[in-house]
Amino acid sequence: MILDLLNKSSHETGDFSKHIDTLLLMKSKEQREEFLNQPASFHSGQTVAQKIYEVIYGLEEKEACPDGKKDGFDPFHSGIDKYVKNPEIAQELRDILKVQRATKQSEIKQKAQEEAPFVYHISNVSPETIKNGVFEPREQKEHFQDQGLVKAVFASSDNSWAMALKVGAGVSTSISGIERKIVIVSDRKKFMDFKFKNPYAYQYKFPVELFEPNVGYNGHFTGEWYCLDKAVKINTENLERRIVDEVIGPNICLYFTAQKDLFSVVRSDLKAKRKTVEDFVENGMLIPYKKGDLEKYLNQKERLDGSQKSACD
Repeated sequence: MILDLLNKSSHETGDFSKHIDTLLLMKSKEQREEFLNQPASFHSGQTVAQKIYEVIYGLEEKEACPDGKKDGFDPFHSGIDKYVKNPEIAQELRDILKVQRATKQSEIKQKAQEEAPFVYHISNVSPETIKNGVFEPREQKEHFQDQGLVKAVFASSDNSWAMALKVGAGVSTSISGIERKIVIVSDRKKFMDFKFKNPYAYQYKFPVELFEPNVGYNGHFTGEWYCLDKAVKINTENLERRIVDEVIGPNICLYFTAQKDLFSVVRSDLKAKRKTVEDFVENGMLIPYKKGDLEKYLNQKERLDGSQKSACD
């Protein structure tokens, strides 16, 4: 019965916090640990504890982040405390989740070292401009954003070049899909101008043993790795570079929103599968990038700059 309750969404079960209290207020700590460590049969690979946390995470995300921003989002601490009213049991849940996370990290890393011993970091920064030839850790939030700020160098098990289409501050970027990556960028002009000044993206390859897999407390792993609190030395022999037109292809598609303020709407509708990319292209909200578009844009920009200069003269 308890597993059935967890398998339903919060609106179907009514007072979710009451179900969590019922779930965790068992006769002894040993009983609670045994229950929280058992597999959640309705979700392969997750434990009951991870499923409980996944539900809490989703509720907190929906409440705290309606616009996609996650300031003050803390499901692991304040979120668990909010739904698990007993502080002692709330801490028990956190402790179990930490152990389960560490166990899964170890399993993933061991398998990666045996089967795919490299991870990849894609950057717009050329090796010649990297100080001392090392990537320094910087403070940022990891994928799940449930561990707070970490100081790390990030990498991915996926050597897809989709990340090469992220252009930094002031431009929102969304990357979705597994085999076929869909990249949506909020500002076409800024993207084009950036790629004019920084035509190449660089893929740095590192031995996987330098990194740890970023596993969420929900038990999920998205392919993100990080090296915490340490600089990572680059090896130019393990380096590739590509321009935009070499990145775009059947497996990586780039789209721009027609207006910057449409980005959140498009991303939300695509995530919820209310509309497809093709729907947005058809109604003009998304503009696809085609090979050669950057060159055309630069030629138009040069002609425009030249005519403006002539007018001033």
